[in-house]
Amino acid sequence: VNYKILIGLILILTLFVNTAQAQKYALLWSYETDDWVNSVSISSDGSYIAAGTDGILGDEIYLLDREGNLLWSYETLIRGDSVLSVSISSDGSYIAAGSSDDKVYLFDREGNLLWSYETDDWVNSVSISSDGSYIAAESDDKVCLLDREGNLLWNKSCGWNVNSVSISSDGSY
Repeated sequence: VNYKILIGLILILTLFVNTAQAQKYALLWSYETDDWVNSVSISSDGSYIAAGTDGILGDEIYLLDREGNLLWSYETLIRGDSVLSVSISSDGSYIAAGSSDDKVYLFDREGNLLWSYETDDWVNSVSISSDGSYIAAESDDKVCLLDREGNLLWNKSCGWNVNSVSISSDGSY
C-alpha cells in the first residue's frame, strides 16, 4: 500500500498569505510523499521547506522550494528507519535531520551530505542555529551540540529521556 501523505500544508498556507488578506486562505500547492511526514521546517523567508518521512516506503529527507518543486531528496541508509526531525537554517543553506538509524545528518542546500554523526540511539529531535553553525540533537537521555563540520562540542546526559531540543538563533543557548 502506497501511503499518500501531504506535507504540513496548513503551516505553509500561513506563510504565504498576505497579512492584509489573512481572511482569504487558499491552498498554494501540495507535494505527495511515499509515506508519513514526521517533521517539517521552513526557512525564515519561506523560500525552502524541508520534510522528513517515516520508514517502510519512504524514509527520506526532502527539500522543496516555495512553489512546491522538489529540489532533492535523500534516503537514509537503512530502509525502514524514520526521519524523525528536520531543521533548516534561516536562509535555507543547511538542513539538519535526525533519524531512527541513530544518526544526525547535515546537508547543504544542493543536497550534498556534508556529514552524519552516529549517536547511541534514535535521534528524535534536531535544531539548527540561524546561520547553520551549530546543531543541537537529542538521543535517548542525551543532548549534544555539534558544529557545522560535524565535530562534537559537548554531550550531556540528562538522566531521563529527552524528546525535543531547540537552539537559539546564534547557537549560544
